[in-house]
Amino acid sequence: MLVILFVESIWLKEVFSFSHLLVRNRFNLFAGLLFTYGITSSGKTFTMQGRREQPGILPRTLDTLFNTVRPNLAAKYTFKPDRLNGFDIQSQMDSLVDRQRAERDAGKVIRTRGRVKDSENEFSGRLLEDTAVNGLDVDCEYSLFVSYVEIYNNYAYDLLQPDVGEGKMLQSRLLREDNTGHIYVAGATEVEVLTADEALRLLSRGQKARRIASTQLNADSSRSHAIFNIRLVQAPLDETGHSVVQDKDIVQVSLLSLIDLAGSERTKRTNNEGERLREAGNINASLLTLRKCLDALRSNQNGENSVEMVPYRESKLTHLFKSYFEGEGKVRMIVCLNPAAEEYDETTHVLRFAESAQEVHVTRAQQVRFDQLGFTPGRRAAAVESKKRAKENVDLFTDEETIQHHRVKLSFTRTSEMFPPIKLKGHDDEMTLPILARFLEDRIVRHKAMLAALKTQEVEFVGHLQSLSTEKDNYRRENNALRMRLEERELLNFQMEKELDEHIRVRDELLRHSTLSEQAKVDLVGRLHESQYAASQERAKRRKREAKQMERERRSAERRREELEIEKQRIRDNYQHELDSGRERLRQIDGILNGGSEYVGSSARKSPHQIATTVVPSAPFQSSATSTLNDESSQHRAAYAKYRQAGAKTSSPCVNPLLRLTTKKFGTPASNPRYAFGLPHGSGKILEQVSRHRTPMGTALGRRSSAKRKSITRLPTAEELRKCTTYQLELQEPTPDGNVKTLIYKANHAPTCTGGRAVTYCDVETLTQTDP
Repeated sequence: MLVILFVESIWLKEVFSFSHLLVRNRFNLFAGLLFTYGITSSGKTFTMQGRREQPGILPRTLDTLFNTVRPNLAAKYTFKPDRLNGFDIQSQMDSLVDRQRAERDAGKVIRTRGRVKDSENEFSGRLLEDTAVNGLDVDCEYSLFVSYVEIYNNYAYDLLQPDVGEGKMLQSRLLREDNTGHIYVAGATEVEVLTADEALRLLSRGQKARRIASTQLNADSSRSHAIFNIRLVQAPLDETGHSVVQDKDIVQVSLLSLIDLAGSERTKRTNNEGERLREAGNINASLLTLRKCLDALRSNQNGENSVEMVPYRESKLTHLFKSYFEGEGKVRMIVCLNPAAEEYDETTHVLRFAESAQEVHVTRAQQVRFDQLGFTPGRRAAAVESKKRAKENVDLFTDEETIQHHRVKLSFTRTSEMFPPIKLKGHDDEMTLPILARFLEDRIVRHKAMLAALKTQEVEFVGHLQSLSTEKDNYRRENNALRMRLEERELLNFQMEKELDEHIRVRDELLRHSTLSEQAKVDLVGRLHESQYAASQERAKRRKREAKQMERERRSAERRREELEIEKQRIRDNYQHELDSGRERLRQIDGILNGGSEYVGSSARKSPHQIATTVVPSAPFQSSATSTLNDESSQHRAAYAKYRQAGAKTSSPCVNPLLRLTTKKFGTPASNPRYAFGLPHGSGKILEQVSRHRTPMGTALGRRSSAKRKSITRLPTAEELRKCTTYQLELQEPTPDGNVKTLIYKANHAPTCTGGRAVTYCDVETLTQTDP
């Protein structure tokens, strides 16, 4: 891609000299794309259109095209669009009928060649471009067709829509692909033009329908991408050089697209709101897609990574000109800059894009040449020369004086011969009169023969006239029949045109409804985005509130936990005090029973840890204190046995209080409040989870069958936990001596804020079997 950058003082004529290559390529059957790129208020529209005293690229391009093809311009309606991005070739009679119909509809004579008088427009009286392109194939007929469309809010609109000036809105058009793979705007109006002024009148008409608005940076800011298409249709002449070959397949079309891109904008500088803000967003999005496409093409041609998909379809602008970037023609970009200091940042971005666009190279399509079709070169020149000679002959034989001169000369050469001398030589001259007599007799004979030949020629001429008259009558009858058929065809065409107009009206109505639906969809999407944004904000606020609430609950739980720890430590100290008091009383009792010295020594030899409580874990994830009184219980049993022996030997009345004390103390040698864990309260039930391959123990302390106990072999659900008051988990594991140890984890559960159940393990019960 060629990127052209000009300084501030350059003239538009010099700018056109750089883009002149695209015009020359039109006649070599190449497509061309020229677009102006830059920020808003950088002069893109002026570069493309110019002013009356300084025409832009578009008027100069039209002048150059018509300066080149004017001698070989085909009669109007020789080529006719087929509504599928192609062209049909009409015969001379059909094109004449179309011209007469257009003349009748327009109420004026339509000239097929030369200039048509212009109506006043902004390009009237402009400076004309006198440049022409060399190398034109003179053995072809040419026609020029123009169309004018715009891309507004990522929708395509026809600016030459016939009824746009009647108060109707522009209808959006769809992009379609023809049988050659080219993308075009379906239903866009395409007009055949004979002069550059006629094309500029269409441009002025389309400019009135284009979206232009005022912003803080530009009083006449383009709110859409304007695309002016010029299609050059070319077809070869037949062998006679008088008419175009009636074959649609050999028609060649080259397209030149001149694009006036809308400028990129920053919202913080323009302060756009509402519709202007939406337009700016769509303009920036389409320009970003253009840049992404060029970056992808540059990456693919450099082979940096794997082949990257070019995002043509993300924007109507890039999708429409997809074939250009794939090698169907040449692409030129003119970068327009605003020298204002406050535009420095955006101008830098534009220059960076221009620098990267220069590195994009696309493949070129092969040129199609008509000399490969077998026609003789110079057919047009030969036909022109033949027509010139025929005209000279017609002029020669239609001049009355020339005809009379030739007739007299012919009569003289046929009838006037040299008479023999008639002067007598003497009275006895006998030779002169006989020679004259014979000459006269021969002359009479020749005259009679000429009269007979003339009579014969007259008869033949009369017969030829009769045959010509008969042929004329036949031609007249055939002409009348053809005229009737033509009238029938015109009537049929009129009916079909009415049906077509009705279909077009229905289609326009559907398109209008579709446009309104699309606009409503866009509005609904905007409202949806606003609702989603408000919902996200509300969710964020709710999350913050929940986080604060959780933080408060966490702090409250920590305070309660600390209070519980303090209370638990207080109860533990009380229990320890009572335990120490009981031990002291037991020591006194043991001293009384053993004579007062044995217990003291044994008590002194005992480690305090042997009779103290030990802390064991009660759950897989939580630990709690559990009283283990094995050593203490053995001491109690020994003391109780000695007490019984002593009681059997004496019958002191003071023993009864001690007996009651010891009986009260040692009646339940092992007491633990955790024994109540795992038992249902009231009408509550126990939910226990066991292994599928549980080994039956058969122990006395094993599982107790109860109607309040439910066993499962899977993880419990929240509903099952809600219906029970206690949850137990049973695990079995082997011991080193070959036995099986059963662990029963006991847990409580409570509801959570999300609707589930939180399980807290609080105790573990161990069941083992050993040899006594």
